[in-house]
Amino acid sequence: MSRGTSLRVGDPSDGEEPRRSPRRYNPVNIFVLLILTGSLVNFDSGGTAAVLVFFGKGCDEPEIGMDPKTWVPDRNYPCLSEADKGVLGAVPYIGLCVGCPLVGQALLRYSEKEVLVWSLVGNVLATIVFATVVNTWYLWSTKFVVGFTQSTISIYGAVWVAKFGPPKVKTLWYGLMQSATAIGNLIGYAVCGYLVDLGVFYQHAFQIQAFALLVICFVFWPIPNWKIDVSAHSRKSRISNYEELVTTSQGSFSDTDDPNLDAASPPEPPGRLESPVKPEGQQEMEDALEAEYTSSDLPLNEMGLGMEEDELGILAQIEMLSNYPVYLGSVIALCGIYYISTAIQYWASEYFIVEFHREGAEVTSTFLLVAGSAPILGVFGGSIIIDRNGGYDTPKQLVTAALLTTSWGFGAAVSAFGAVVVGPVEGKSFNAWLHFYVQVMFIWFILLFGGAMVPAITGIMMAAVPEDLRKSASSWSMFLCNVFGFAIGAVLPGYIAQCVSLRFAMQVSFLWVVFPMSAMIFVYFQCRRQLARGLEHNVLGL
Repeated sequence: MSRGTSLRVGDPSDGEEPRRSPRRYNPVNIFVLLILTGSLVNFDSGGTAAVLVFFGKGCDEPEIGMDPKTWVPDRNYPCLSEADKGVLGAVPYIGLCVGCPLVGQALLRYSEKEVLVWSLVGNVLATIVFATVVNTWYLWSTKFVVGFTQSTISIYGAVWVAKFGPPKVKTLWYGLMQSATAIGNLIGYAVCGYLVDLGVFYQHAFQIQAFALLVICFVFWPIPNWKIDVSAHSRKSRISNYEELVTTSQGSFSDTDDPNLDAASPPEPPGRLESPVKPEGQQEMEDALEAEYTSSDLPLNEMGLGMEEDELGILAQIEMLSNYPVYLGSVIALCGIYYISTAIQYWASEYFIVEFHREGAEVTSTFLLVAGSAPILGVFGGSIIIDRNGGYDTPKQLVTAALLTTSWGFGAAVSAFGAVVVGPVEGKSFNAWLHFYVQVMFIWFILLFGGAMVPAITGIMMAAVPEDLRKSASSWSMFLCNVFGFAIGAVLPGYIAQCVSLRFAMQVSFLWVVFPMSAMIFVYFQCRRQLARGLEHNVLGL
């Protein structure tokens, strides 16, 4: 990249480049590099799911579905029980939850580029160890470190876009940045799945990932700090920016440059414009919400009224957010959806190979098609439908959004019951082939409807709380989703499979859709209750 055509965002006192004209800085190359980095650090998530069935080949006892008479342990492979495999899938999310607040503080105090590069170095080292050991505790520990070191790019990517993203395509850039996780999962799933099917030892695939990440580190190193550091104007500016932009969740942010995008909201289709004038009815809603607070049994100072959001303690934040039933119901629904998607994407390969006796290459190709199409179509389709029905600007539109989301939950529930009923058939007959692909079809619809629900629920959730609570609402929702959605979605099916069977574990995961559907029914009636009370407002301030 040319230094002469760059945008300076640093302070000369920090030894950085002087300010340059922002019109002469083209951030596309850095953006592509960040997308590539975000994809590579998530490579192992999809790769682990693709080779999960091999993580028990080192055990003396045969794996689930294997013939004890022909079972021969291979000490070159790990010996993980089904429950151990679940923990292996969950610890990166725990590491992410632990890492985000710590990394956020580091980004306040040091060069963002240096924090990013050193976190990538840590990710490389953890990945190398993961790709060379078979001990259960070493595998868990390295996965935890992988999740911990991922937190930097998870936070920083969206923060960087908030600062350097061109206004005309900023929404698209947010969407692409958030899509890096899914892209990395799919690439890792494909590479590991096909390499193993070709006879390549599974660890080699993760060694390839470590080498690629090492190359990324060398690419980042010579890039001038001022091309990457978001808030390098001064120490005060840096802290001010990150207090608004950094939250404790994977990929969550609060965009001060683009108020149309909320902290945890998925990117909306372009075309919705911000109005500088407070729309009619918004003040009435704010007054009504404040009146609802003041009618509480708690004194104003205990409720936190009149305090800045960053002045509220953890208990005060929880106490205030608990007063919004629509928010609580939406969080429960999101946790349920993320549980289902994680359980399916993490355990489906082993489920199809062990229970349906399908070949690895067939499972890899089929699931790539399913996981690469259904959620994406659902997210974009659901977003478009909600937007065309008005979004979340008034209580009436909020009721409509909740009703649509509930109907998608019902569709997912019907598909889940179909997936439960259709069981595996042994052999290579046409009937076995039919059962397998009917099962795949039902899973595709579960992911489609679940994907459609996510942006709508996120919008409803953010619309349910006042604007000055949305950073806290976003942080807590994503923390809960990481723990009770992603992490539990990997762990619980493993424990169920070990205690009962893998098929029963997947049936429970399919039927888990009842929880988000029930939560959205509750949200729908709560929204109708608000509408009946006549709370005319514009909750998003658009």
